[in-house]
Amino acid sequence: MASFFKFWKQDLPAGGQSKLAAVFHGLLLFFSILFLSSVRNLIPLAAVLVLLKGIGIGILVSIFYILKRNFQNHFTKEETNEACSIILSEEVTFLTKGGILDALQQSKNKRIIIDASRSKCIDLDVLESLQEFQFNAEQEERQHISFINL
Repeated sequence: MASFFKFWKQDLPAGGQSKLAAVFHGLLLFFSILFLSSVRNLIPLAAVLVLLKGIGIGILVSIFYILKRNFQNHFTKEETNEACSIILSEEVTFLTKGGILDALQQSKNKRIIIDASRSKCIDLDVLESLQEFQFNAEQEERQHISFINL
């Protein structure tokens, strides 16, 4: 972890303005080690290990923040006493499926409107889950679910 921040500290004075610069710096070092075989034998293995550990940590941190952001921005819920409106985000993936289904479960016995007009990509398993929820709700006659641009 400390090596990742060491790379980041090196990138800032050189003009790097984000953590992406540190990741790019690590990848550049990684590929230079891979393809400069004549110089590779002069580098101590401990230094290579620290370098690879820093690259791995940097990639894991990046993936964590991407997944966290994707999970947080999956839909907007607007609720009144009689109805609930769920506005889906641009990307609706399997990661957001659980949150959407939880919101639907919390809105039982209300009229539900699911608005997908802003969505560019909706995973098939999310669509199937929404259709299954609609089918079950209509079979039990507990609520009416309508879709916009889905």
